[in-house]
Amino acid sequence: MVMEAFAISDASDHVNEAVDALVDESIDGLSTHALGEDLISIRRAADRLEAEFLRRLDRFDRAHGALADGGGSTASWLRDHCAMAWKAGAYRVRLARTLGELPASLDSARAGRASLGNVTLIAQLANAVGVEQVAPLEHILVGAAETLDLTDMGVAPPADGSAWTGRTRALPLSVGRATRTIPPHIRTALNLREQGCRFPGCDRPAAWTDGHHIIHLEPLRRVRRRTPSPSLIRIP
Repeated sequence: MVMEAFAISDASDHVNEAVDALVDESIDGLSTHALGEDLISIRRAADRLEAEFLRRLDRFDRAHGALADGGGSTASWLRDHCAMAWKAGAYRVRLARTLGELPASLDSARAGRASLGNVTLIAQLANAVGVEQVAPLEHILVGAAETLDLTDMGVAPPADGSAWTGRTRALPLSVGRATRTIPPHIRTALNLREQGCRFPGCDRPAAWTDGHHIIHLEPLRRVRRRTPSPSLIRIP
């Protein structure tokens, strides 16, 4: 345990040294190209650090670290010790707990193979339909997260967790004939399942398509058949 504590301290020191070097560096003489490269590098590093933060937060939360430190909830501990608003802390706790059950997703973000935004999208899907539904497909979702942009997947996660709290209810992936439009959570599932237009011979990405039933809704109403699940179709 003592050796582990020293290892963590040493790694944190290196992170702080790297950040100090960036902060102290003059950028007056940098070209826009160099600045762009720096922005990409810093953003990727920040994503990886946030993913590692979530890994450690999940372990801290499961071990009731906040209580051991004399605090209340983990979200309150983050507010008091990490300068986070309670809402932001609660969002991260929920995210850490979900990704703690999806280790391949979290490992991909920690390694920098997938953006944290895409991995967060997987966690949101798991939160909506249940981790037990997503876990068997995790390897497929991680592959998509490592190769697709959020715009291709058709949805971006909330920046502050405002749409994702511990009280989020599970959302059905079938709405029958109750609505002509496709709700956002079903659109997300469609993007992940189809990954593009399903019209024969069409290779348009998901972001270029609209969700639509393969069989039109009105004939189904007349014969009182169950509406089939929608697919992604490019609308000219």
